[in-house]
Amino acid sequence: MGDNSWDNILQHFHLPFTNPVLIFTLILFIILLAPVLMKKIKIPGVAAFIIAGILIGQSIKPAH
Repeated sequence: MGDNSWDNILQHFHLPFTNPVLIFTLILFIILLAPVLMKKIKIPGVAAFIIAGILIGQSIKPAH
């Protein structure tokens, strides 16, 4: 029964992301965590968003 629930969860995590809740969660984590992580290596917060956008790239596809 545990494998079936994991399969159900993992079916939503294929690229590009199209689930709006998953996209919102990913963007929220980027907004909250990117500046904090980049301050530790002394990169400004704005640059953290640019770098995060480059890394995410085409992983997020808006739902039509």
